[in-house]
Amino acid sequence: MGEIETQVEMGGSELPGDAALAALDAELSELTRALSEFNIFEAIGVRRQELRHSDLLAFLLDPLQPHGLSDGVLRSFFTIVARSASVGVDVTSADLTSTTVQREWRNIDIVIDARPSLVCAIENKIDSGERSTQLRRYRELMQREFRGVPCILVYLTPGRVEPSESDWVPLGYADIATCLESAVDWKTHTDANVSAFVHQYIALIRRHIVTPSEIATRCQWLYRRHKLALDLIFEHRPDPRMKIRRIIEELIRSCQDLREDDSTDQYIRFAPIAWEGLSAQGTGDGWTSTRRLLLFEFQNGRDRLMLDLYVGPGSDAAIRERVVAEAQRQKEVFPGFSNRASQRYTRLFSKTFITPRDNAGDNVRDVIDTSWRAFIKDDLPRLIGAVTRVYA
Repeated sequence: MGEIETQVEMGGSELPGDAALAALDAELSELTRALSEFNIFEAIGVRRQELRHSDLLAFLLDPLQPHGLSDGVLRSFFTIVARSASVGVDVTSADLTSTTVQREWRNIDIVIDARPSLVCAIENKIDSGERSTQLRRYRELMQREFRGVPCILVYLTPGRVEPSESDWVPLGYADIATCLESAVDWKTHTDANVSAFVHQYIALIRRHIVTPSEIATRCQWLYRRHKLALDLIFEHRPDPRMKIRRIIEELIRSCQDLREDDSTDQYIRFAPIAWEGLSAQGTGDGWTSTRRLLLFEFQNGRDRLMLDLYVGPGSDAAIRERVVAEAQRQKEVFPGFSNRASQRYTRLFSKTFITPRDNAGDNVRDVIDTSWRAFIKDDLPRLIGAVTRVYA
């Protein structure tokens, strides 16, 4: 790779030499450091969950909550709103200390009640859009319930989308981040825990919500700059199937009663030694180099792991059909039997090891071990006995 010159162009991107790869490594390391900073909101999966963001905003806007910021966030919020549109309310002189903030009042996401100075409704949309007549109905509801009180209507979206109703003030999550920064800076004696809490929330907004987010813009810039190298890295990224294959092969080799067969990362095959003496077992044709007719096969997919027993194509159709007929007759002995998919390969048995819902992750070995022990103890002896009786 070091001999390849960076002047070589391919698809509009330079082929990377050592210097270019070193620069890419430095830039990716910087990005990794930024993404590796602990963030409690990312840890609990908040990111773009609209309801959770509404909960957080209502908490921070409420001067009576125990965040130690008094009405700093609320006052900063109204200052930004007043700059965004003519709301006809002097927020600088409004008394906000006794304000109440409610969630889901009459289905409105957030309602701020600072009477007699003002009231405010916030409709929060992250990955959803307006529902028909929703904003008009909410406006009419606020005007009816708070008759005679100055009313501010705020339509909050990631990228400050213009609402369908002109009475609503468009606001973006970048404005929320600015509002929170101002409130924390204003409160010079903010508790360290509260300060960390607010700054982590600001980081979450800038990473995952603001359109386009700073992280997304940075990633796009890196990809354009190093497209070829990044495509190559992605092509050769570690495949979790290789790890799973090694685990399975270790389990097969640890069992003296089993023998490995031809395998790939996607298909790992084996057979019991007990079947080696059966005349039918050597009649396979066009499947594996061992000419075994019956094989267990792990199907090692990207998000699932299944163990099946197949009878494959064979040189003697009558021999093959004997075990197929027996499996069809005794489906309780051969759970998962299916003779519909192919005339050449018939599945006699199937057992699920991992599904997408299992989310095995770092515990994949433990998950596989548990299913394997159950297979060796319960399923394998039953299947060995049933097949042996057919061909004895």
